[in-house]
Amino acid sequence: MMTKKEVIFRVDGGHKIGFGHIVRSLTLAEKFGKKNEILFLMKDDPIGIKKVEEEGYEVCLFKDKYEINDNLSCNIFISDIRDTSVKYMEKARSISECLVTFDDLGKGRHLADVLVDANIDERFSISSGEQRGNLPIYLFGASYILLREEFGSCKKKEINEKVKHLLITMGGSDSKGVTLKITEAIEEMKVGIEVVIIIGKGFMLKDKLIKTIQKYCEKYTILYDEKNIFKYMLWADLAIASAGVTMFELACCGVPTIVIPYDEDQEKNTCQFLERNLIINLGISDYIGREKIARVVNDMIKNYEAREKMSKESQKFVDGRGLSRIVKVIKNYKRG
Repeated sequence: MMTKKEVIFRVDGGHKIGFGHIVRSLTLAEKFGKKNEILFLMKDDPIGIKKVEEEGYEVCLFKDKYEINDNLSCNIFISDIRDTSVKYMEKARSISECLVTFDDLGKGRHLADVLVDANIDERFSISSGEQRGNLPIYLFGASYILLREEFGSCKKKEINEKVKHLLITMGGSDSKGVTLKITEAIEEMKVGIEVVIIIGKGFMLKDKLIKTIQKYCEKYTILYDEKNIFKYMLWADLAIASAGVTMFELACCGVPTIVIPYDEDQEKNTCQFLERNLIINLGISDYIGREKIARVVNDMIKNYEAREKMSKESQKFVDGRGLSRIVKVIKNYKRG
């Protein structure tokens, strides 16, 4: 029997790869009608699947990254798995009326109707006909970063001359335990600032983190799977974060940010920001020591002028209205 849905999402997430793709898909799903008209196709990662099911969506499990059942069809197919194959995209296109792909550098990307990649600077976006293939719509640059709706209402950030509040948020899983390294570096600095650490469901070192900071519990607050991270971004005078979507969220809120990319893909995400001097990039997490973290954080605390300029320019660069722009394009798209 054929199963017809309004929207099908193909997305994965969990301890190893984090939750950024899942959060983006869930944010987008809220804009497309009733939950019973939406289906998520996911690989078998219990933590990621649980997150989607807790939001009330149906999940269909697959073992293969590129598997799509023959009995599915939809109006809109949204793929958020990176590096798509031609065969996979041909199948997704055949069962849908609009095929959307996010941050896709795979060989199948040219078969999409809409390609969205906020990490590719619009000025240096792919320009040759061969590379663009048959893509009718490509949405590149920070104007198309998909953030939750509240980020579209950010007001100008007032930067305090003295840093009182530090936010540490390394994503939903932080599989490399970078949060521990950062916390140890902050302790070495012996600075009297309030620190909020946000960890997600995929973070497996919670007990070790608590043990690390137990001597300084009056200085730290650990928030687990915090739903209102926006509130703490508005609160922060300075942030240390990974280089995924969180980097764009902090920019939208005007928070001066030190980023530590997890890998080469995240390292590439920083290019637009570094070119405009909007962040400090410490480099890929595997090669960063506590001493460097402590030194750079201390320099930022002392440099009010730099923090103020970063805040002002960041909010110009990321306005937080990418969600509405993307939804409008998808809903108005007609193939053929």
